[in-house]
Amino acid sequence: MIEAFVFDMDGVLYDTERLCNIYFEQAGKEFGIDSERISYLMLKCVGLNSIATKEAFLDELGQDFNYDEFYKLWSGKVKNHIAEQGL
Repeated sequence: MIEAFVFDMDGVLYDTERLCNIYFEQAGKEFGIDSERISYLMLKCVGLNSIATKEAFLDELGQDFNYDEFYKLWSGKVKNHIAEQGL
């Protein structure tokens, strides 16, 4: 008997990657990261979990980079867009 199942809707039913990329670039600009570098980081982080993404940022931008504030800004922009305009 099946007691539970997991269904991943993100990327299957919902296309959040487009929004994430738009706001990833905006947040990067606000943090002073040049476009080429933020594009590189976007590609490098696709498919990574949150811990690996943070490590990739710190490896690329230095241990002093405030990733937690970057993530807060970026994810807030995505959440606001979804709340106001949907996907």
